[in-house]
Amino acid sequence: MTNNQENKRGMYSTVLTLLKANTGKTGSVPAFAAAAASFETTLAQINAKEKERNERTTGKMETRDIAEAELIDALMPVAGALAAYASETNNAELKEKAAVKISVLERMRDLDLLDKAKAISGYAQEQGDKLVPYGVTADVLAALDQKCSAFDAAVSELSKGKVERTGARSTLNDLFDEADDTLKNKLDNMMKVIRRNEPQLGIAYDAARVIKDLGAGHTVKQPAPAAARAAVPA
Repeated sequence: MTNNQENKRGMYSTVLTLLKANTGKTGSVPAFAAAAASFETTLAQINAKEKERNERTTGKMETRDIAEAELIDALMPVAGALAAYASETNNAELKEKAAVKISVLERMRDLDLLDKAKAISGYAQEQGDKLVPYGVTADVLAALDQKCSAFDAAVSELSKGKVERTGARSTLNDLFDEADDTLKNKLDNMMKVIRRNEPQLGIAYDAARVIKDLGAGHTVKQPAPAAARAAVPA
């Protein structure tokens, strides 16, 4: 949800709260109740869709982060052993390939990190039993490969979640358009009729319709006078 949409959602909620507290004063226009009910349904759908959007990536992001940390933990001992072996055998090329730092790995793009881990695993496997004295056994390499697979799966799921989130954003935009249409073309117009007998409610409605910039701490446009912002008794 964009900042503008979040601000509009706050306005929607304020308007709906006001209307629900004053149903007795809007009865002179029967169609108003139907429009208000439709508006409430749309707002509920917006809230549900935003929750769904957040859930699509939040859990997957945490899973990816955990898989990344575990992959790096499994990778570093193998890289260290490989570098030590390369130094011992004066293999400068292998030593350079095995040189990794945690800080660098953590800043890598997901796929680059995965490629690096697989490459280190491959270099280690090429040495076979030569790395056993350095603490790298077949089980250690198998564990590294398992962490590579787990990280690959986590990254794929996160990417899938982002694609789904993009689709959900499109639906969310449609819901905001629907809510705006109900407000501007139905509720706003029918409130012009209601305010003839309920002027204070009309003033309060205008104040509720102000979109407040919640992020910046100010309103998008000048708010109504203080008297207009006073609560209207049911």
